[in-house]
Formats: sequence, C-alpha cells, structure tokens
Amino acid sequence: MKYVVQKVIRETPSAVTLVLTGPKVDFLPGQFMMVTCSPKGEPVKRAFSLAASPLRKQLELCIKATPEGFVSPYLCSIKEGSEFDLMGPYGRFTFIEGVSNHAVFIGAGSGIAPLRSMMQYIEDKKLDINVDLFYSNKKEEDIIYKEEFEKWQGHKRGLFLTLTQDKWDGKTGRFDLAFFKENIPDLTKPIYYLCGPLEFVKSMREQLLEGGAKKDWIKMEVYE
Repeated sequence: MKYVVQKVIRETPSAVTLVLTGPKVDFLPGQFMMVTCSPKGEPVKRAFSLAASPLRKQLELCIKATPEGFVSPYLCSIKEGSEFDLMGPYGRFTFIEGVSNHAVFIGAGSGIAPLRSMMQYIEDKKLDINVDLFYSNKKEEDIIYKEEFEKWQGHKRGLFLTLTQDKWDGKTGRFDLAFFKENIPDLTKPIYYLCGPLEFVKSMREQLLEGGAKKDWIKMEVYE
C-alpha cells in the first residue's frame, strides 16, 4: 500500500514523526508496519511501530536516526510529499483492555512509539484507569514527545523521566526497583508494557519480577 508523507514533525535533533496519508488501516495500539523505501536505489524493508492511536485519522511513524543506521537517517530527512510502501499491521505487542485498572508503560529512546499509541488509545476511549509512563533517555534533547507528555500528566496520569548520560533537574540513572516501589503503590496490581533495547527491557523485567509483578502481566517489545 502506497502512502504519502503529509507532514514531517521534528521531535528532537535525531527524531521525527511522519504523518502519512493513504489507505485506511485497521490496527491495534502497539502494532508495527513494514516500510519499504529506497535510500540508495534498491528497495529495503524495515519495521516501524505506529505511534498514534488507531482511533485517530492519520497514521504516524516515529523515526529516530541511528549513527550506524541505513534506513532511519534516510527517513529522518525525507521531504513532505514523498511516497513509500507500507505493509501490515503486524505484532502481538498490543494494549489489552480490562486486565487491570492500572497500566504502566516503561520505555527507552524510540521505544516510546508503540507506548504512545497505547496511551493515546486510552485517552481516546476515555478509559477510567491509572496510567504511568517511565521513560528513559541518554540526554534531555533525546526525549521524544516531551512537551506532549508534560501536558498529558495529571489526574491518574503519572510521568517519570530519567537521563542516563546527562545531568538535569530531574532523575538521572536507570530506573530500578527502589524507584518503582517509590512511585507504584503495589507492583502486583498493574499490567506493564516494556519497549526499548534488549538490555533495557531485560533489566526492567527483572526488576519488576523481583518486586512481585505478575509474569504474565509484563508485555515486552525489543527495539534494536
């Protein structure tokens, strides 16, 4: 299916949101699409999570350029009006309704994309549940959707940001069990959604299990 880049939104120095127009796609919050594009003539495919709620009108992809990347730097510099193909949706990392009245999202870097889709879906459906976002980045300039999340937090909505390489007024260093216990009244109650690099996801899962989280209530997606 062919899609046109309607708008390019610069989120951070290395990340953009691509707002797309094209055929309607029914997907679940958290799923991804296969993108086919041709950075250097030959078509290549890469998986990117949909970053907006399925209840909204347009598709959005969150792309973060990696220094060693081939496709991501190309997509981060793409112009409005450009076209590429999408296939999907795919993936089992999706939001599950009715399991718990407390959802905890834990992400790092561009792993925020599927989590944002789920969070927007919760808002769009006006689900009466508690939602907490724990979001880790290396530097403050790396925080994708920072202003959006700051506006979002409030009643039944918690936001916890940390930086692992820079100093700032907020938390620094990795999230750990002590921090989760400090900010989640009972770790056995929420359903958890983890997304980010493998080492990050494994570490967060271990911390949560040690704190008593239900194994089957920890959903994971690994980003390379």
